[in-house]
Amino acid sequence: MKPIYLAGPTAVGKSAVALELAERIGGEIISVDSMQVYRGMDIGTAKPSPGEQKRVRHHLIDVVDLTETFDAAQFLRLARAAEADIKSRGKTPIFCGGTGFYFKALLEGLGDSPPGDPKLRAELQATPMDQLLSELQQKDPEFFQKVDQKNPRRVIRALEVIRLTGKPNSAQRAVWSSTTTGIGFHRSPKNLHERIHQRVDEMFRLGLVAETEQLLTKGLAENETAMQALGYRQVVEHLKGQRSLPETIELVKIRTRQFAKRQLTWFRRQMRLDWISLDVENPSAIVKKIAATLLLLIGFNALGSTMTINADKVFVLDGKKIFPIGFTMPPPVNGITPDRTNAFQELKSAGANFLRTGAWDEKWSRQVIAKEQSYEDAAARHGLHCLVFLRELTEVKSTTGGKKTETMLREVVNQFKNHPGFGAWKGADEPEWGKIPVERLLRGSSIVRELDPHHPIILIQAPRGTIQSLQSYNPTADAVGADIYPVSVPPGIHDLIRTNTQISLVGDYTRNMMAVADGKQPVWMVLQIAWSGTTKPGKKLVMPTLAEERFMTYEAIINGARGLLYFGGNITKAMSPSDARLGWNWTFWNQVLRPVISEIGEKSPLYPALLEANSSLPIKCSASDIEYCVREVGSEIYILACKRGRGTEQVSFTGLPPSVAGGEVLFESRPVLEIQQGQFSDNFGPFGVHVYHCRQK
Repeated sequence: MKPIYLAGPTAVGKSAVALELAERIGGEIISVDSMQVYRGMDIGTAKPSPGEQKRVRHHLIDVVDLTETFDAAQFLRLARAAEADIKSRGKTPIFCGGTGFYFKALLEGLGDSPPGDPKLRAELQATPMDQLLSELQQKDPEFFQKVDQKNPRRVIRALEVIRLTGKPNSAQRAVWSSTTTGIGFHRSPKNLHERIHQRVDEMFRLGLVAETEQLLTKGLAENETAMQALGYRQVVEHLKGQRSLPETIELVKIRTRQFAKRQLTWFRRQMRLDWISLDVENPSAIVKKIAATLLLLIGFNALGSTMTINADKVFVLDGKKIFPIGFTMPPPVNGITPDRTNAFQELKSAGANFLRTGAWDEKWSRQVIAKEQSYEDAAARHGLHCLVFLRELTEVKSTTGGKKTETMLREVVNQFKNHPGFGAWKGADEPEWGKIPVERLLRGSSIVRELDPHHPIILIQAPRGTIQSLQSYNPTADAVGADIYPVSVPPGIHDLIRTNTQISLVGDYTRNMMAVADGKQPVWMVLQIAWSGTTKPGKKLVMPTLAEERFMTYEAIINGARGLLYFGGNITKAMSPSDARLGWNWTFWNQVLRPVISEIGEKSPLYPALLEANSSLPIKCSASDIEYCVREVGSEIYILACKRGRGTEQVSFTGLPPSVAGGEVLFESRPVLEIQQGQFSDNFGPFGVHVYHCRQK
């Protein structure tokens, strides 16, 4: 419940982000705006609408009449009271606004500045501005350099303090809090100016002139502070006949642009802010950026993601379709690559998005929770998400021991369900092979779903069992999959049935899990880096080649996989000594896995196709041992194809729309694909893979 500070110039869009953020984390907004405190000044201050105030509770809005004075001391007192009230109700205070001096009061305090002296203030107000600035420069050169020299109120107050105390105004300031920071929002000048113009036009359309006329009857002209508000002073001058309405509207736009520029300059000089651009992204997307930033700044831990599954059985993370690509186990939390790049940054840069974390070779404990916290924090900083293995917590027995397990399960779920680095839960590992009673897992999964309805449970089975025996576990999860590691000596020993000993086992088991899912759940497969069948004593260490890993990856996708994990990058016995010192198999990553991830990851031209349903286009292949799938993204068509067996053959694809005249083979250095009358031919070598991309006219 640490307070969050959101600052920025007028019209930048900070209020919309604050609303979204408050709704996501259970927060309330404390306005840091020197004009929104006045009742009746609604349109000209862009005060939150009644509907917005109903969505999220706001504080320090409409607190005084125009006949009353209001200053930073009053603001600080009311803001602190609002903050305490919000925290007492278990919510998060979000300070949001553009009045820099009020932010300074919040973060610095007001020091020992004396209360105002009405007689002295009147004398200073009657003094020409150039004389006031000259006196301030002479008596307090430090503050003179910092103050907004075009703001009479700030200059007068500074001189008032000097004359009343005999000390420079800068000497009255409290010490800056070295642990407090916030987030600043900005836009490109062109974008911000356009928004300012739109806002000003909208204010006049909504009735700013009529509102000003009404406020003049309530003391607006007599309130020097309120008369400084942009728009109102210019409208008052218009009402006095000093300029026409179109001239007034244009002047308000000019003054607002100038004010926004001064605000930005002030915030950059006076506050420590982490800046986020609002140029392109919407408030919901910005909230995710805030999550990672706050995590770094203040350890904030309540901006969780939401992961769902759409009708096409595609995973959706925070409203955006994704193809999960992760690793079991990932590199160390503070790991580095051989060239000293941050390990998680390297995985993300290749296009990966998930890490399989959680308990592994030990039960959940305070130490494991602390380790998971460090993984979640690091994942959030690099735009990754964690698939958290619940291990023994998935089995909740009906005995006394089950109560202890349930208590720990609830603690773990509540600890991480709202973390920005969290993505999904991994349920029991290979439960059908382990003969874990389904009813125990149902108790565990029901608790997880009760506490966290916003993230799926992923269940990974061993390459064992029948479709029927595996399906009995489906109610305990939201997505299913299997691990299959066919590269071994002899080949295929991971599959006890041994009907196929080739790497095309991956396709067999992906289809098997698609049958288990029965169209009701997505399939998330686990593929091989290394495993115990190749690293235990007496076993021969063999690992997939680039061609083998690429084939297995595409075969899983072609047969229906909607997510992939790669297992064994952390197994020390499969590493070189130099990799072992770094805690992960970077040699395999650089030579094999990174090239594969770059083809299917978030930065790949193929990635959008991985997020779509299979196409209904009547495309056919002439060879029976070619597995393929067709995806459409708008007018673009993608065909992913692989050859199951050995040997080389030429195959034909037919049934493409007549509007397709040509295409390309992705990830290969060869000429443009020639398509005539809706068909084309190509050669496939042993376990070959081709990815075709064409566009309809």
